[in-house]
Amino acid sequence: MKNKLLLFTCAIILSTQAAALDHRTEAWLYDHMVEVNRQWARITPDAALMEYAVFDSDRARIQKHLELVEQHLRNRDAGSLSPAQLSRRTHHLDVLHTYWQTGVFPTNHYHAHRQPYFRDNYDVLCAVGYLLWEDGQTTLVDRINRENNYAYIAELAAQYPAIGSWAEENGFTVEELAWIQPGYPAIQPDYKHWGSGLNTGGRINVMAVNGNAESLLFVAGSFDKIDGVAANSIAAWDGAGWHTLGNGVIGEIYDMEYIEFNNKLIVVGDFYLPGDPSKQNVALWDGNNWTGLQTGDMGGKVLTLSTSFYDLYIGGDFTMLNGQPAKNAGKAKSEFNGTYTWVFTDVISVDSTVRCITRNGDYVLFGGDFTHTSVNNPSGNQLTVNHMAYWYYDNWHTEFTNQLPSITAAYIENGYVVCGIQDPQVVLFFNTAGIWNMFYGMHKYATNLEDAIRGFFRYGDYLYAYGNISGGDFSLGSGLFKVWVELNQASAVTIANGEVWAAIGFQNSIYLAGNFDELHGLPYPEGMARIQLPPVGVNDQTLPVEVIASAHNLRLQHDALAYTTQLEVFDLQGRLINRQTLKPGDLETNIDAGQWSAGLYVWHLRNQSGAMSGKWMVTP
Repeated sequence: MKNKLLLFTCAIILSTQAAALDHRTEAWLYDHMVEVNRQWARITPDAALMEYAVFDSDRARIQKHLELVEQHLRNRDAGSLSPAQLSRRTHHLDVLHTYWQTGVFPTNHYHAHRQPYFRDNYDVLCAVGYLLWEDGQTTLVDRINRENNYAYIAELAAQYPAIGSWAEENGFTVEELAWIQPGYPAIQPDYKHWGSGLNTGGRINVMAVNGNAESLLFVAGSFDKIDGVAANSIAAWDGAGWHTLGNGVIGEIYDMEYIEFNNKLIVVGDFYLPGDPSKQNVALWDGNNWTGLQTGDMGGKVLTLSTSFYDLYIGGDFTMLNGQPAKNAGKAKSEFNGTYTWVFTDVISVDSTVRCITRNGDYVLFGGDFTHTSVNNPSGNQLTVNHMAYWYYDNWHTEFTNQLPSITAAYIENGYVVCGIQDPQVVLFFNTAGIWNMFYGMHKYATNLEDAIRGFFRYGDYLYAYGNISGGDFSLGSGLFKVWVELNQASAVTIANGEVWAAIGFQNSIYLAGNFDELHGLPYPEGMARIQLPPVGVNDQTLPVEVIASAHNLRLQHDALAYTTQLEVFDLQGRLINRQTLKPGDLETNIDAGQWSAGLYVWHLRNQSGAMSGKWMVTP
């Protein structure tokens, strides 16, 4: 299933550690420290560590961990060290002190559990990485970041002997560095119930949004009731309630696409229009009425489509199109007779099922089970392909020389083609030199996924995949995962106890539908849910302040503050760059960075009611 119009992403990750100790839970301080770094389990706790503690944030808990480790390391017997080693050890403990007091720690971008990050996507270094960087070990830090960014110190020391040499030269042991290194928590989304679900046996196969307006979310599949509202296989959600689209369709919808330039919705599937059984499997909704675009029995289903101002492409497992032989694919051209519509004129056939279509401009990518293509004109070419080909200027083409199993979903993005494939379930991306000219790379980032990836969508800065995803690098069950295309990585997003059939971003949330009745152990018996995402790169948002960062300005709107609040801005070396006091009753504060050096800065807000911090990129 193709989701070109859908916006799919995220930076949302759920913890898979059922026994993880939340920072808000009252527990022994010792247990909180073990949660941050398992090396504490090697330490015999003193009376102070056996006091009960809770923390306002995980950032505060990491600060306490580093504070206590610093104290222990300063109090250790250093009699075996040379004067030079002792001097360097003391200096680096002073650096560590500044680091943890600043309170800027890496963000866990990709992992479903607490994990070390040597350096995150915002270029924030972990404590050990910061010590090395400040000592001029930039080449080593960059290499670790590039090669093994998420490893524990013991693993890194075995791979990079320079770590052990540095530790000895500066009066530390590798075990002490391992004790310093904390793990960072997964970013937690906020799950919400979404209505009361479908009729028994109903399912949602696809979602689409009405373009940039994001005022309507269309859901379609096979159902006769949604959230108690009677609807035939398709309905629209406005963020608060449901609307029907006329009498809908009789049967099942598999894919749909909203056409923003003329505000029309095209749906495909295995259905007919109420009152006109001859109008089957391809139909258009203009906001008021349904129009059938295909007449007669097709001998199969339409599973996917892609459209533009000029043309409409469909694919599936059908054998007829408007009463004429057509194998699994078809093309319609747009016509204007008082209104825009599409008329099927060309037969562009493949020898087996088409499961997904996506496009980049005039390049239309088909994927599925097929291995041969043909067209119905004398100059048309017949190709042998590996389950994927593209249509360009009235002919089939292929650059896909890799041996591929069947394609279940595809997405084109910034010179990459991202694919879900069968047997085994793997997502691949192909890097291109230009667009479609040469495919020179094939990279796996997850293996042994047990069932189909149903689709992709982009949301915010990220691309997501969804389906029945388990095994491989995730070990988490079904759901979503985030695709970080440029870095060739992926990470878990949500855990479901069944397949996710459809997903999309809409009005600052991600919406899910499937055959699950639990998400991350929480009950969602209706098989429908939405996720509100936390701000990316912000640790603790507990103050009523809106922070708007641009290339040269940091604007804080704080008219709702009840207490005097301290604002501090640091560079990544921990140096204080700016300090201001925000007073109750004031409306706004602005920081002008026009004369600052380009780079990443960190801001902190603190008062007696809470704290808030985030990153700010200043560019030339």
